[in-house]
Amino acid sequence: MKRRFTPLQIVLHIGAWIPLILLVFDFLAGRLSVNPIQDMERRTGRAAITLLVLSLACTPLNTVFGWREALTRRRALGLYAFMYATIHMLVFVGLDYALSWPLIRDAILEKRYILVGALSFLLLLPLAITSFKYWM
Repeated sequence: MKRRFTPLQIVLHIGAWIPLILLVFDFLAGRLSVNPIQDMERRTGRAAITLLVLSLACTPLNTVFGWREALTRRRALGLYAFMYATIHMLVFVGLDYALSWPLIRDAILEKRYILVGALSFLLLLPLAITSFKYWM
């Protein structure tokens, strides 16, 4: 049985990988900003939020416009959002704070946007884990 990919599916997967490909290419070419860690955090965070919003928009697109294919692409968008959120978190914890847990704790308690990000990641974690067919 041949698998046929829809145009939306192709655009979704290519579009989801483009930010990471550009980030890696810019990193290897030395074209990140003066603060490369901050640049990586911003790019991966922006991609995560964009993909998460797109995945959340799938249900209203189906409800309002009757576009059923959007519902079938919701899981892929959510998993891509989780992938970028994980990369964002790893850059933050590993590169920015060098796994210094006291500094990370202080940053989370001091800056509310980091607290929101940490809580958001913790909320996305069980959703991503249970989205695979094995757990369904």
